[in-house]
Amino acid sequence: MKRFFSFSALLVIGLIVFLPKSNLYYSAEEALASAHLYLNNEEINDRLLYLDIRDASLLLDNMMIGSVEHIRFIPLIAFNRAT
Repeated sequence: MKRFFSFSALLVIGLIVFLPKSNLYYSAEEALASAHLYLNNEEINDRLLYLDIRDASLLLDNMMIGSVEHIRFIPLIAFNRAT
């Protein structure tokens, strides 16, 4: 039983570490594009446990409506967070 829990814990940690976080971001960006909302000139850093996006411009119908200094996506299996 102890081996089962250790294997399960290692499997969950492995899934989080090797999850394609940048692909999740691009999927979210495509969903925003349907509302004509785009992030432009962003700098994407795929870290071990999270994804950082820095210095993005927010465009709505090719008109700049704001800028984003820092976004951090933390994709976990039971809880996902974007700050």
